[in-house]
Amino acid sequence: MPKRQLLLARFLYDEGRDMLDISNPFSCGLAISLFQDSVEILIWTIAKEREASINDNDPFTKLWDAVKVAKNNPEQIELPLKAKMLEMNKARVNFKHYGNLPDPSEAIKFQGYTEEFLRRATELFFEIDFYEISLADLVSNESVREKIKKTEEYFKVENWQECIRECAETQNMIPNPFDKILPPVDNRLKDVPSIDSDITNIAREKFSYICEYLGALRTLGMSSMLTISPVDYLKFNSIIPHVQLAVSGKKTIVYTRSIYTAKEAEFCLKFITKYALTAQGIKS
Repeated sequence: MPKRQLLLARFLYDEGRDMLDISNPFSCGLAISLFQDSVEILIWTIAKEREASINDNDPFTKLWDAVKVAKNNPEQIELPLKAKMLEMNKARVNFKHYGNLPDPSEAIKFQGYTEEFLRRATELFFEIDFYEISLADLVSNESVREKIKKTEEYFKVENWQECIRECAETQNMIPNPFDKILPPVDNRLKDVPSIDSDITNIAREKFSYICEYLGALRTLGMSSMLTISPVDYLKFNSIIPHVQLAVSGKKTIVYTRSIYTAKEAEFCLKFITKYALTAQGIKS
């Protein structure tokens, strides 16, 4: 099974969904382009696996017929949703080549088309669930990779609290990518006023404020530089529980709330996967 290509199809689809969240005509056009790319990489992968007679310059429309009569497709299994995929391809051409901006509702529609195609095609030709394709397989650190996969298992059984707890623990396992570029603010800065007993409480508060402010600036600046959304970074850390690990190895989980939602769990799972991939791409 061409695992790498299936991972790429999943990655492009997820990137398109993220573009939809920005919700403006430009991002919607980019989302449609990413959805189309996701569909195309999967179709070409199927075509090669089934030994279809096609050329690199063949039009998108020919792929359906070529796959159906492919040498390694004796059952003549057909690619699904031809009309919907051609409709999306036309919208992508209108945006990419002619600069016609799509309506956000169109992009949302094509997201549904793409998801349906990817799920049906991977089931038909590879006998797997598209959502079983895990981007965690791109994570090189084995411990982190297995931790994320465990998180995915909690998500599948709809245990949102355990899913989010696993995300918090996973973050602690990943070396902070910010530290490789700019060292964290030294918290001892807060203690500077204590050296001089004549310094007022107001001065002490100012030093504490400066320390916290510099830390926040570092976080926002580093996340932007590393293509980690600052908004997503702050949102993630506002959702997850606090994980405290004692020297003895005892772990304490401090939850900030008693109930978590499916949407929060999905967000945290996607974020921690991207965070792990970003961290492994930064050289010391």
